[in-house]
Amino acid sequence: MKRSLICFIIFTLILTASAYAEPPVDVAGTVYEEAVVLLKTLDIMKGYDDGYFEPDDVLTRAEFAAVIARIVSMQGFLITGDNLFGDVDEEYWAYSEIASVVRHGYMAGYGNGNFGPEDFVTYDQAIKVMINMLGYQLYAEQKGGYPGGNSIVAAEKGQSLRVRSFRFRSE
Repeated sequence: MKRSLICFIIFTLILTASAYAEPPVDVAGTVYEEAVVLLKTLDIMKGYDDGYFEPDDVLTRAEFAAVIARIVSMQGFLITGDNLFGDVDEEYWAYSEIASVVRHGYMAGYGNGNFGPEDFVTYDQAIKVMINMLGYQLYAEQKGGYPGGNSIVAAEKGQSLRVRSFRFRSE
């Protein structure tokens, strides 16, 4: 029953998203328009205050953390609390989102006390986050860990094709 209601709500949002939401000026009439309007309607991705979405920009680690936190919060699992990183203070726009994804174990810092919020997220990092979110961390470790084991598991599970729709910096 609960699952049916959630599916109905999502289906309704998908059908009505383009009718009620204005696309950002830089995606109106492009192949991105429908997907961007849906992501904005679901409050997963927001775009920038100037009205642009910048679909060809590379995602930063903070932006990616915010997307993941918004997806997790849709499931009622947003965690806030003290941040663990010297390069992300409480005033930073993605402070809570970064704290949440780290507390969930989906993302981590560099091991030197920093998160690198303005660094570009790499494809390998994004794959690791998806593997973590899907609960395949131990399996990926058995296959060799980061980055190779994660890529093997992603290919086996078919998740790598879904992640490629975002732009990530190659290493």
